[in-house]
Amino acid sequence: WGGAQRGAKRLDVGPTATLAVPLGPVGGRLSADWRFRVLGNAAPSSGPAITLSAGF
Repeated sequence: WGGAQRGAKRLDVGPTATLAVPLGPVGGRLSADWRFRVLGNAAPSSGPAITLSAGF
């Protein structure tokens, strides 16, 4: 994962576990990640991340 904006940037690496979830007529995805910050200065530092996303 990576991201940048004025004054903050980061590059993370790490494992991911993903589960496909039905959300009515659209598909969804629940992901659990452990992100190790390897470059940059953006907060937070390394740690867990949970993401829920949906397609449409």
